[in-house]
Amino acid sequence: MSKRLLGILSLLLFLVITTSIRGGPVLQLPKSPAPLVRISAAIPANLPQLDAASVRRFHSHSFILANDSDQAIVGLLVRWTFVDGDGQTVTHDVATDSYKTTRQISVVPPHDRLLVAPGTFVLESLAQAPHIGNGIETMDGRIDAGISNDAAVTIKVDSIIFENGDVFGANEFGYDTEIEDRKLAATELANQIRKAEAKGDDLDTVFVNILETKASVNDFVAKWRSIYARSLQRKSTASFETRLRTMENLPEPPKFNRK
Repeated sequence: MSKRLLGILSLLLFLVITTSIRGGPVLQLPKSPAPLVRISAAIPANLPQLDAASVRRFHSHSFILANDSDQAIVGLLVRWTFVDGDGQTVTHDVATDSYKTTRQISVVPPHDRLLVAPGTFVLESLAQAPHIGNGIETMDGRIDAGISNDAAVTIKVDSIIFENGDVFGANEFGYDTEIEDRKLAATELANQIRKAEAKGDDLDTVFVNILETKASVNDFVAKWRSIYARSLQRKSTASFETRLRTMENLPEPPKFNRK
């Protein structure tokens, strides 16, 4: 064995022992469920275009998700699982998709990379540019303070959805179904409100009836009807109409194809 190789192995062993002594977390990167999506550690060496000091402030359970395909990623759900101070297993999810608003912005454009941390997603291409959405400072985990940097965490990419409708991953939470049902809920509720307005009905009664209806965990239509009703109930006259038009004009999701 050469002296150079022996030196490298000694250094690696030192780093492992040092980490163990300090009790610091050892990041287990999640596996990518899609063949053209790569996952790597969010460290300065992998983000040379960003300020190294800023990257070192990233949450210890953050990572990079690279879209190497020619298709935009339009939906993503990531889950962090850990044991809290009371010994209870806790899960925290962060999810987003391109069908929540009329702007239909890609989650990860083709050949771009996404910075992922508890509670936040930040596109690498926008990390240092003015934009609408979370900034690079949120990569320290401030949005989800419930996950400690020192916690032993398991990270899972549950679902990745591409613009052509392909869905990769275990998709245990049926994120594709939720996207479809959210669109359905928005359309149905908007139609119901328009009809009530035309008849001169009291909209508060409509909202109360919806909000008093208990839905099962997997009833995404009922879930989003309640969310939209609560949102509309709190709007002023001008913003109410804007919100209602947004619901009426949400983009139609593609036909999903689970891989």
